[in-house]
Amino acid sequence: MKTVKKIDILSAAKLLSLMVGGTYLAVGIFINVLVFIFGIPAVKTLDFLGLGSGLLATLLMSLLVGAICFLLAAILAWLYNLVAKLGGGLKVELAAAEAIAKRPKQEPALSSPQDEINHLMKNPAKAEQPETFSSYDNPNFLSS
Repeated sequence: MKTVKKIDILSAAKLLSLMVGGTYLAVGIFINVLVFIFGIPAVKTLDFLGLGSGLLATLLMSLLVGAICFLLAAILAWLYNLVAKLGGGLKVELAAAEAIAKRPKQEPALSSPQDEINHLMKNPAKAEQPETFSSYDNPNFLSS
């Protein structure tokens, strides 16, 4: 078990504000486009001004929501750090991270056919040799 003793205030605030503000922006743009395409007033008049003002309002609101989330996340991270000093931090188990660290390293992927040939020339014992007539039944069939 590991204990989270401290949370970096700036990183928590940036992460939460980007997540919430970005989600608000993406969903807002999607809804604005749907209203433009399928909305009754938009179909009758193709109201590009309404779409533009809706997108602008969505952008400004996502910036406002992101700023508010930045402040709230900073306050919550600061409060967590105070409480963690007094009563200990959050205990988490990081079994997956330890399993990844113990996993054997894999050989890097070969990027070109020439790299593959060079690799096989350096490590002939590891090369997979296909079973063919010429290599197993009669290795000297060309010389006879």
